[in-house]
Amino acid sequence: MANVAGGVRAYVAFQVQMCPELKEKLARRSYETGKSQREIVTDALDYFLSSRDSKSNTLRNNLK
Repeated sequence: MANVAGGVRAYVAFQVQMCPELKEKLARRSYETGKSQREIVTDALDYFLSSRDSKSNTLRNNLK
């Protein structure tokens, strides 16, 4: 579900609070991989939400 206007993707910025340990892990992963922290968080959220959706769909299909 891409939000595309005129071929340019629009992004929405928001703040997230996290514990210092998680922030340190994020900074370390960013340094080790060369990816931006934004990219790592976006990929992680996309993975988490996609896996939750497919688990919900599997459960719904098994209940039918």
